[in-house]
Amino acid sequence: YYACLKYDIEVIMPVDDGGCYDETLRHKGLLPSDLLDEFIGLHIFKANEKILELLGNHLLQSSKFIHSYPFCWRTHKPVIYRATKQWFILMDEPKLKGKTLRECAKEQILKTKFYPQSGVKRIGSMVENRPDWCISRQRD
Repeated sequence: YYACLKYDIEVIMPVDDGGCYDETLRHKGLLPSDLLDEFIGLHIFKANEKILELLGNHLLQSSKFIHSYPFCWRTHKPVIYRATKQWFILMDEPKLKGKTLRECAKEQILKTKFYPQSGVKRIGSMVENRPDWCISRQRD
């Protein structure tokens, strides 16, 4: 994703909300036409073996290894990262009377009475270290 942004390459997301390859494969010409029906609708995890078969002798090496993989804490299903449009709140761009959201939030935290008082340090640290804030997370 970042390499595409850096080199002005179109970011293509051929996987739908359910984790299956979609019609983007056809529309973007990502596969030969004789393979489209085999892959469109196929879940990405089920496609791995088919992809290895297709690569055949062109693949230099294939091996299995144990590694960690992210799972959703709510559903306990594997997470599939997809390039989707998101909304972000910029934390460090001066907008509010010349101040950043981070600066304004820190000022308001100092004006707020916390119970227990240790909450000031906790939320203050969170605001201090927060990257730009994604407000459009998808959890499915």
